[in-house]
This record gives sequence, C-alpha cells and structure tokens, in this order.
Amino acid sequence: MDLNLPCWHKKLQQHKKTGHLIAVLAGASITAGLAPFNVWLFLLLSPVAFWLLLAGLTPKQSALRSFFYGFGLFTAGASWVYVSIHEHGNAPIILAGGLTLLFTSALALFHVLFGYLWGRIAPNKYLANLLLFSFAWTLLEVFRGWFLTGFPWLYIGYGLTDSPFSGLLPLAGVHGAGIWMVLASLLLFYALSCKNLLTGMAASLLLISGGLSSQVEWSEVSGQKTVGLVQPAIPQQDKWLRQNLRPQLDFHLQQTKDLFQKTDLVIWPETAIPALAWQVEKWIAGLDQLAKDNQATVIFGIPANTENGDGYQNVVFAVGEGSGRYNKVHLVPFGEYVPLESFLRGIIEFFNLPMSGFTAGNQNQPPLTAGEQTLGPMICYEVAYQNLGWLQAKQSDWLLTVSNDAWFGTSLGPDQHFQIVRTRALETGKPFIRVTNDGITAAIDHKGQVIQRMDRFAKGSIAVAVPLVTGTTLFMQIGPYLPILFCSFICLIAVFFKVKNRNVKAN
Repeated sequence: MDLNLPCWHKKLQQHKKTGHLIAVLAGASITAGLAPFNVWLFLLLSPVAFWLLLAGLTPKQSALRSFFYGFGLFTAGASWVYVSIHEHGNAPIILAGGLTLLFTSALALFHVLFGYLWGRIAPNKYLANLLLFSFAWTLLEVFRGWFLTGFPWLYIGYGLTDSPFSGLLPLAGVHGAGIWMVLASLLLFYALSCKNLLTGMAASLLLISGGLSSQVEWSEVSGQKTVGLVQPAIPQQDKWLRQNLRPQLDFHLQQTKDLFQKTDLVIWPETAIPALAWQVEKWIAGLDQLAKDNQATVIFGIPANTENGDGYQNVVFAVGEGSGRYNKVHLVPFGEYVPLESFLRGIIEFFNLPMSGFTAGNQNQPPLTAGEQTLGPMICYEVAYQNLGWLQAKQSDWLLTVSNDAWFGTSLGPDQHFQIVRTRALETGKPFIRVTNDGITAAIDHKGQVIQRMDRFAKGSIAVAVPLVTGTTLFMQIGPYLPILFCSFICLIAVFFKVKNRNVKAN
C-alpha cells in the first residue's frame, strides 16, 4: 500500500492489543465531540485515528479492529441505555450492565462489516484512499440508521451544530456534512504528517469554505407567533400510577388556562395524558370545547386506538380551533414494541414496560393545523430519522417534536437528543418546537439557535415567540438522498476497479 505513512505507524500495527485499546478510545472520543461536551476537535481526530488503525491490515484484522472502534463509540455514546434497563426495567446492576454491553457490541457489528469491506477495497493511492474512506464512513452511518429499525444516533455530523462549520448542515444535511468532516480531517492530517503541499491546500480550502458556509442566509423572518409549552416534570416511575392521572390532568389544564392569556396555541408533551384516549374521551371533549371557547388550539400526546380498532398507537392530537392526528412512525425497540416478543416478553421487567405494544403509523401523514400555521410532528426518537424530518418540513411552517426523556435520567441521552433536534432545524431552515415531559423543552429558530428553553426537571410552562420564516435551504431542495447516492456510486466504482485489477493480476 503506497500511502507513505509516518514511520511510527508500522510499530503501532505490530502491537495488536495496543491498537485495539486505542481503537476503543478513538471510538469513545466521538462522544466528546457531541452534546453535552461539544469539543468538536475530537470529531476531527477520531476519523483520523480510525483510518490509521485500519491502514495496512488484512480484511479480517480490519474487521476485528473496527469492532473495538464501534464498541468504544456505542458504549460511551449510548450509555444511557443502561439507565432505562436498570432504573425503569428494574434489572440488577450486573444484568443491566451486561445487557447494555450486549447491545453496544451488537451495534459494533456494523463497524465489523465496514472494516472487513474496507480491508478488501481500500485503494493503494493515498488521495483515492482518503476520498473513499470518507464516502464509506458516510455509507456506514446511513446503513446503521436504516437496517432493521435503524439506530440513527451518534452521527459525526451532529457535532457540527455547535461548531464554526454549522453552515454545512443546511447545505448538505448531516450526512453531507459528515463527508466534509471526515475528508477535511484526513487531508489535514496527511498534509501535516507528510508535509504534502497539495493536500494541505485542499484541506485549507475545505476548512475555509466550511467556515464561510455559516454566512449564507437561507431563510427570512416574516413575523412571529407566541406559543405556550408545558413541561410537567413527573418522574417516569410515577407517571403511569393510576392515582396520579387526575393530578396530571389538572396540572396541564391549569397551565393551559394561564397560557391562554398570552397565546392561542398550547402544546403538551408525549403521552401527556397517561391513559388510553377512549378512557378519557369525555375529558378530551371538555378540553376541545375549552380551546374553542378561547379560539385556541391545544396539541397533546396520548396513546390511542388505531383508526380501525385493531391495536393502539402513540399519537399526537390537535383539538380546539386546530385539527389533526399524527401516529408515530418509527417505534423504539423494547420501549414501544418488543422484538421477538413471544421469546422475550416477561423475562425481565424491561421487556414488559407499559405501552410496549404499539402499532406504527404510515410514513406519509398530513401536518397538524393550528390556526394559520401547520406543524410537522415527530414523536421522541423518530426526530433522529433525517428523511422523516425532511418530509415533514416540506409540508409545514414549523417542525414539532413531543418527547419523554425521563427514561434516561441524568445521562447523556437527553442532551444528545436535543442536539439532533437543533440539527434538523438547521438542515430544513424551519423553526422547531420541542415539548418534553422533563426537559429539554424549547423553541429553536431556523438557524438551530435556542430562543428559550426549560432545563431538565423544571416544572411549569413558558410562552415563547417563534419566528415565521420564508425561504428554503439547499438540503430541502436536493433532499436527503443525493449525498447517499453519490457515496454509493463512488464506492461501487471503487469495488469495480478493485475487482478488475485483481482479475488482471490473476491472468
């Protein structure tokens, strides 16, 4: 392999255990580049470390090394899974820890596949190698966000939201920005370590253009509207107790009456009403009438029967002057449905959580209406699905997500979740309203900046002015699929030439 790597690289590859340990640390360092830490320098360093750790290895060696990188990434970045299993699934510490490691090890198998394929197709020439690695990295992220139910979390592009290069997100979305991040980091490293002027110029051009991208104005503010957001902050272990239903209804109702003095749109969080819709049908009818009397709209989350009555769904309703029903599309494994249900259900409480038998909604659903505004809803975890955010933004004035992050306590999960919401606002150029059970509830403008927020575990409500905007981002025009198709095309060409060259040598 003609990569002209530093002399110390060969010594590193000779010490396999050291290389595996560095791979774990390099994978884990991605977490430091994301919320709540936001040390985006790690997002430049981690891909370089991964690339170096794979250089010169056989496909099998590369697959093993990649497992350790993925294990570090997911064990550090998705550590919040432990909180759900231990605190809300009531699993003992050792069992919860073991299940968490099993989960993160399973996710690391995506990197095993990546490592093996990279060991097979990695080009010998350095520029082709750097380019292909960047595109292959993005395809890895896309694949793990799609395969089975997908896990579209911990993408490297999310970290750009709080960096000088945030302007890349409305240009090309989180995946296009990820290509830029990985390629810029590799070119910069190669230029510095090998004193290559041409590569240094290319890296400088990428970094400068990435910084200048933030100066582009994609949308214009045409007005604003005040919206009321309610955060009940009830602990997850208390939420579904029968004796707590009435106090929760009373709290939301009182907050809403107070907010009607300031606004005609009030939004409650996911499953704000901890009962099935048919069980509180008369109460909802009263809420509908109260909203109409105040010429207002109330949007709230509640479990409800499917429209044909053969199951139930996680739903957001708009009542009063507004209208609409949104059924959650992307369900959370174990939280909202149990894979291999006949085998797992009942083994431990984590596999028997309340409301863990939902039916998924259809991908294409109309937006909610509230007066003259339309809102494209997403429920909790599904805000991480880029294509859903794009579809909702195409047909709405604002994006809306309702959530319940009480499942994750004081872990990294809620901060990572909030950063993803801000990324979707940047990509689409749409203001984003987020209402949660226990934080972070907030209104975010079309540039991904927080207008006003309620922090974790704060109880109450806020009235916040949300901008009305015109205009559209380049990402909204080209859609989420163009960067993916481009990466796929380049990788297929690389495979074709690799196979062709091997056949020539064989003959």
